[in-house]
Amino acid sequence: MRRLIIYILLFPLLVSVSLWGCENKDTSQQSIKTDIKPIMDRFPKLGEIQECVWSAETIGKKGGIGPTNYRLMGYVELRNTEFELFLSKYKWTHVASDWKPTMDSKHIGTKPYSWSFSDEFNNFIKSSNYVGKFYLDTDNGVIYFEVER
Repeated sequence: MRRLIIYILLFPLLVSVSLWGCENKDTSQQSIKTDIKPIMDRFPKLGEIQECVWSAETIGKKGGIGPTNYRLMGYVELRNTEFELFLSKYKWTHVASDWKPTMDSKHIGTKPYSWSFSDEFNNFIKSSNYVGKFYLDTDNGVIYFEVER
């Protein structure tokens, strides 16, 4: 009986400590990166990349239960051979003219972009570990990606 009373008294304390650890804290630290290797390691089917600009941020709350997910977004400038191959191999559909990437394009220049999407290309490029999309600028050979893992 004594143990039951102790458990009843300790239960609210344990719940309070658990909820305090799951408090909503912004843990995302977004910085712009230009190294190609991390993108190539995650998406090797992109082929040879000329240059890239990307960022990564954690999703969720510090102290939450389970592994932390992260979001990757960025721009990849393809070599001309990869661009021509992807452009001809997949059926591309232009996205709505008012659609804009979440990541500001100022990091890669301010040229006009013509974004298109292909389900087949998207499924080819990213593994099943990732959720998200890859878009191709059919005028400039630039890919924009926004994925979560």
